[in-house]
Amino acid sequence: MRILPWVLYIIFCTQARSESKAPVWPTFGIDDSLRATAQDPAINLESRAAVEFAIQDYPNLHVAWLRQKMQELNPEAKPVAWVRACWALTNIDHVEDQPYMLETLAHCVEKAEHNQLYLEWADLAYNLLNFRLPDHDLQEYEKHLSALVAKVRTFQDPNALAFILSMYAIDLMRFKILDRSLPLISEASSLMESTPSPSLIAYSLTKNALGNSLRYRELHDEAIAMDRILAERYAELGIRMLTLRIRYSLGFSLLFQSEPNYAEARTAMVAASKMADDIKYRSMRGSSSSLLSLISSHYGEHDNAVRQSREAVEIFIAEGEQLSQAYAEKRLAEVLIAQGEFQKAMMELDNAQRNMIDQNQEFKKELSWFRYKCWLGLHDKARALAALETYTLIAEDLAKQREKNEYNRAAASLGLQLAQEKTKTLEQENRWQSARLQEAERFRLLVLILAVLSISTLSFLFVALRQIKKVRLSRAEIQRILDNIDEGLLTVDAKQTIGQDYSHHLSQMVGINRQIAGQDFVNTVFSSAGVPSETRAITREVLNATLHETRLAWDLNADNLPKEIHMGPEGESTFLLRWIPIWNRADTLDRILVSLTDITQTRALEKALGARDKKLRTLPETLRELLAVKPDHFEGVMHQTETTLARLDQVYDLPTVLRELHTQKGLARTLGLRELSQDLHDMESALQNPQAHPSWQELKVEVHELILEYRTFANILHQERRSQTQEASWLATALDAHLQTWREHMNQARLPIHEFQVMDGILKWDAEDLMLCRDICLHAINNSLDHGFIFPQQKGETLPPPILSIRAQRQVDSIILEISDNGIGLQNSVLENLAKERKFMPGPGETLVDVLFTEGVSSADSVTITSGRGIGLAAVKTRVLEHRGRVSLHHNPNGRGTVLRAEWPAALR
Repeated sequence: MRILPWVLYIIFCTQARSESKAPVWPTFGIDDSLRATAQDPAINLESRAAVEFAIQDYPNLHVAWLRQKMQELNPEAKPVAWVRACWALTNIDHVEDQPYMLETLAHCVEKAEHNQLYLEWADLAYNLLNFRLPDHDLQEYEKHLSALVAKVRTFQDPNALAFILSMYAIDLMRFKILDRSLPLISEASSLMESTPSPSLIAYSLTKNALGNSLRYRELHDEAIAMDRILAERYAELGIRMLTLRIRYSLGFSLLFQSEPNYAEARTAMVAASKMADDIKYRSMRGSSSSLLSLISSHYGEHDNAVRQSREAVEIFIAEGEQLSQAYAEKRLAEVLIAQGEFQKAMMELDNAQRNMIDQNQEFKKELSWFRYKCWLGLHDKARALAALETYTLIAEDLAKQREKNEYNRAAASLGLQLAQEKTKTLEQENRWQSARLQEAERFRLLVLILAVLSISTLSFLFVALRQIKKVRLSRAEIQRILDNIDEGLLTVDAKQTIGQDYSHHLSQMVGINRQIAGQDFVNTVFSSAGVPSETRAITREVLNATLHETRLAWDLNADNLPKEIHMGPEGESTFLLRWIPIWNRADTLDRILVSLTDITQTRALEKALGARDKKLRTLPETLRELLAVKPDHFEGVMHQTETTLARLDQVYDLPTVLRELHTQKGLARTLGLRELSQDLHDMESALQNPQAHPSWQELKVEVHELILEYRTFANILHQERRSQTQEASWLATALDAHLQTWREHMNQARLPIHEFQVMDGILKWDAEDLMLCRDICLHAINNSLDHGFIFPQQKGETLPPPILSIRAQRQVDSIILEISDNGIGLQNSVLENLAKERKFMPGPGETLVDVLFTEGVSSADSVTITSGRGIGLAAVKTRVLEHRGRVSLHHNPNGRGTVLRAEWPAALR
């Protein structure tokens, strides 16, 4: 017991750490909606992703709109939109009014921090620092920039911190301080890899800093590899400005590596030039042309080199970029020197020196060297010597300046290291003191927790003992009640076992004298019942799917539980089952209360009354059905049904009989003989399931009696009618009764038929051909209505108004029948699953669709009176083959839906 407090203390002090892994390629919130508005000057300023995409995709497009927005927006009413408008404008527009920008940026920085726009704050604060310290005195500049970094760290925003660290690193590299820039780049890269939603601006800036560091350290291969990947990724996301800059950077690296790759560099620069033209980014177009001139010079294409250099100079002049103009003029002079045009080169060198506004000594050194080459080319050795002396003096000054800078950097680095070591020592002492205080506080808290736990445990034990006593008394009372109830009551738990409390009468009903608590429910209760194994399996599946699940699972599956069971050797006893869910506090199903009630006598009385009243109940309905049927149609259905039933008294082929029954069922339903249709449907089910009750033999007797009854009433109703039976002469007449039935079927499903076209191109029909056409239409239209419209609507599909078409025509000696619809159409995934289940392989001239003509194959999820047994299309194929024809099913070429096409030789008259 003595070690328990220490174990608890160690557990209490242990802290779990979790690591999150950022995606390799973030999307930065860029989706199709942003890409769709890429040419729109307006920006959704409430979305940071939209602002970043606009800045990095086509910045020049948005300048005028942003300037107007800055004037329209009220920073107090809409601070977020105003800050982001200012943020975007400072990234893409050059404002000459420095006092205005200082005031605006200062206000923006304040609003950004107040509204927790930390990335925007970091960018705006950095720009404000550069406006205030334009000369970039390194010591003063680093002091303020370090304060910015410290401030951003307090925000705990990885995007803002990665941005400011990357800018700090880029500035250090500009001062050639590589050793201190690398840790900053490493930290920024780590932040971008670990954050789940990196900012586009922070991410691209971090990659830019990393690429610059690789190029400064002359690791051109690594820089080139990274630029290739980034160019591909930015192009996939549709960010044109970033893609342009990366392609330019890639071409630059390829051109200035130790072994230049001029071919790939030219490809990259040409792509960059084209993209710069697309987004009207003239400055980048000039830079690309300037580098292309060097590549052209390498390949000896001097005319192209001069043209590209002059193009770069003209672009920079037009854009007012004096410094870039100076560099372009220097490059043009270099190209002219290579061509031997020394006078023109001297003019460009003079222009470059005039436009070099920052008095860059390195640039002056290069100009002196090119002047030396020009004077040599012009054979003026005195001036060439003077230019060379100037070059030497500048080179010596630069060397001295570099040594001085190296000394200053070393001194500053040493001072920084000493300060860091001192700070580190102080931090270690503070951490040690804090750790001791935290340890003491934890121990005190642990003692308090143990005391509270001890008191709580004793209180819980006392309450638990009282509750146990109450539960025992309650259970005893419940058991006394159960023993006096004349019903079988029990509970089923999550393991599908019978609970401890059940009625005494249950054991008598089940016929088991032993203790049944804890026994398997299905095996115990259904052991003496005539319950099929399929029903037992379904019961188990429903219990598995509902116990410890939500109310939705119960609502979806409860109807599959058996409602009645028969017990005894011959099933002479009938019991009604009621399933009552018991929910726990979490609103999940804890147990099921099952009630068994003996209804044997009730069912016997119902059967006796039903047999007596059946004739009286069905007489008016039978008369109404017969009044609506034409005598010739009626007699045809009766004769075909009797012929099919006669087959059952001989050795018969089950698939053939099922097809005929399915056809007669559809004809009876179409003619409105609903009782006959239902009996034939039940007989189909009984033939497919020998265990069904009643059996098919009993149903056959009922069908014979119903036919006799129909004929008795028909003779009375039609004895005074004239026989108007004649050979059907057109298709619409033959399908007249069926059309009304199909419309009623769709109206019941709340899918009224919008249009039903019957196009009969045959002037004179043969009775045999018309009968075959009618049978095909019966099965095909039922199939179209159920599988094309009703079943998909039940699954939540959105469907157009139903349109069906029947077209019959004669070609030479053949009859062609086409039945089309605009329903859901053929589903390839469903066809593949059916073919896989039936191991169906298309034969010569067949496709995967022909699996639907296979006996017993259906894509329906359940069996209805019109579909689901896989008989309809099989019956169509059998009938057409009997007439030496062929049938096919395919997609509707006019749009969605299907087309069934049947063709057979016309009967000889």
